[in-house]
Amino acid sequence: MKRSIFYLGVLLIISIFFTIYYLVHLYPSQNSLPICEICGNNWTLVLQWNFKDGLYPNGWGWGNWSLVDNNLEGRDPKGDISVYFFPFTHGGDFILETKVKFVKGTNGRDVEAQLLTRDSKKIYFESGMVLFAKENKVTIRHMANKNEYVYKTFSINMSIEYGKWYIMRFMIINGYVKAFINGVEVYASNDRFPVGKYHEPHLAVRYGTARFEYVKIYILA
Repeated sequence: MKRSIFYLGVLLIISIFFTIYYLVHLYPSQNSLPICEICGNNWTLVLQWNFKDGLYPNGWGWGNWSLVDNNLEGRDPKGDISVYFFPFTHGGDFILETKVKFVKGTNGRDVEAQLLTRDSKKIYFESGMVLFAKENKVTIRHMANKNEYVYKTFSINMSIEYGKWYIMRFMIINGYVKAFINGVEVYASNDRFPVGKYHEPHLAVRYGTARFEYVKIYILA
């Protein structure tokens, strides 16, 4: 009995030691993360995952997803929407970013790539953007407490083609919503909106096949 208690004590001490070592030496503090200026504000890069390194840790979703040529490929032949979550908790001032290439459409439709974040499967809060191949359009959405404050689909002065890469960037700052394609602002709200706490950023593909190179999340520094 005494020997068992002794071994348990040793294991507890070892566990505490490695926990402290990880927190002090390995766990990245916000101060040690990259900071960059975007649209006149300093942002901290808190998540960066390149799919050449594999699937996102604890990533999940539905539909057809696989790694192809160091990219995450989503396929949706029927318009049911394939969704891939890269779970990460962030607040209401954030930037979501991904790099996408449209591969092909299906059933006479051109493929859509989606970049969004939400609170949970209850979906009280969900915000993000959709980019349409060939149609040269985007959809911007911002929902808070089940209220659709922004839900707009409109044309952009840009040619969105198959086989080319596009950087999608969605931003909320101080309640204002902005969206960019390849660094060009395509939407900016005139009004401020309520925001929430988000736990489930995600990618989605509809009506075809698209590939994603990476995902990033920034928060205000």
